[in-house]
Amino acid sequence: MQRGAGVGSGARPAKAPGVFETIAAAASTLLVRPWLLLVPLALDLWLWLGPRLSPAAVAEPIGRWLTRSEAAVPAAAAGEPGAGWFSPQDWGATGDLADLVGAFVPALLTSIDRATLPELWPRPVVVPDPGPLAALALGVIVLGVGGLMAFLTMLARVAGDEPLDRGLLRRAGAATLRYLGFLGLALVVAVALAIPAGIAFALAELLLGVPAGLSLGLTVLPAALAASVLLAFTAEAIVLTGAGPLRAPLLSARLVRRHPWPALGLLLVVQTFVFGLPLVAGPLVETLPGLLLALPAAAFVATALALAKLRFFADRTEASGVRRQA
Repeated sequence: MQRGAGVGSGARPAKAPGVFETIAAAASTLLVRPWLLLVPLALDLWLWLGPRLSPAAVAEPIGRWLTRSEAAVPAAAAGEPGAGWFSPQDWGATGDLADLVGAFVPALLTSIDRATLPELWPRPVVVPDPGPLAALALGVIVLGVGGLMAFLTMLARVAGDEPLDRGLLRRAGAATLRYLGFLGLALVVAVALAIPAGIAFALAELLLGVPAGLSLGLTVLPAALAASVLLAFTAEAIVLTGAGPLRAPLLSARLVRRHPWPALGLLLVVQTFVFGLPLVAGPLVETLPGLLLALPAAAFVATALALAKLRFFADRTEASGVRRQA
């Protein structure tokens, strides 16, 4: 078996480990290499203590647009705090562009109201102008993707007993470009499908009286859920096989089709953590001792699950003969 950016080395058993066995193996790796938690911990510490990148420059124009829009929810358009589905005033006052990094790199504090966190010192606020804000937001997204790819590449190399040499940065950079390409293609496909779907929903409501919301719920939402499951291992495919933005999602979809129930089980565990841990940790982070306990605990769980997804992909793709990155 070739060694490289993969997870593990040496001969593997004919039967791939189960979901919980895979998670347990990942957790065991972290117990002997706890420094692997530094990436999610660093992001959480930034979200707690670092400068807040305020989106206020675009929140006000969005609020004015919602006020003029006939389709806007009245409470949200009025900007009442906590009312409606979206309040531009609340977003401008408390929002943080650094949360865009948390959309890729696992972090606890992206899902928690940071106004309740204990304050060691006043958190500085940076309010960019509208022009630089768009470029800054794009840069933060690229930083998030790069952080994710560096995080996964580091996990893969350490778990595979590979050295953390200069090749780590090179591979992480190449993986970042591939994943950005995948996101760009996904955006193009989504827009291309949204336009005819919107026209079809409008015609169905106009000619048949079928509410557009019902059509959306019966077609788009199930399709989006199925796509998210099939593409859930795209990042792992890029890191472990060096696949490009077209082949990586195909490898992910093939893995899910061949091993649907284990894949769904692992993804269910991951999503349970994503949605459940902030609810459990919410009361803890309101005190300094609780916060100092919750942050490393959340980083441990998030890193273990990220490593488990890598192991899951590696164990099953090697058995099917997928060539891993040398």
